[in-house]
Amino acid sequence: MDKWRNNMWNQMPTDRRQQIVFAIDEIIENNMVAFPYGTIGAKFSTVMQEAIDAGYREILFRKVIQMMIEEQMIFCGHILIHRFSDVQELWPEYSMGS
Repeated sequence: MDKWRNNMWNQMPTDRRQQIVFAIDEIIENNMVAFPYGTIGAKFSTVMQEAIDAGYREILFRKVIQMMIEEQMIFCGHILIHRFSDVQELWPEYSMGS
């Protein structure tokens, strides 16, 4: 079944795939939690629910999140989705190049 889903994703036009990734990234951005020292993450459950409410199935949302992790755009903790760029801005010592 997973192979079938991957095939469906791969057959989707590139611009549609990009649109989905950007939409989910925007949902992450809109749900970032502000702390006194900076904005560091978005609650996974909130982001997933907003993606579902926007018409994306949970399986598609999870696939896009996994792809974003593999591309090192984000990483997920136990509760929050973190963007590498935000963490690197707050704590440059955690930069990928260090």
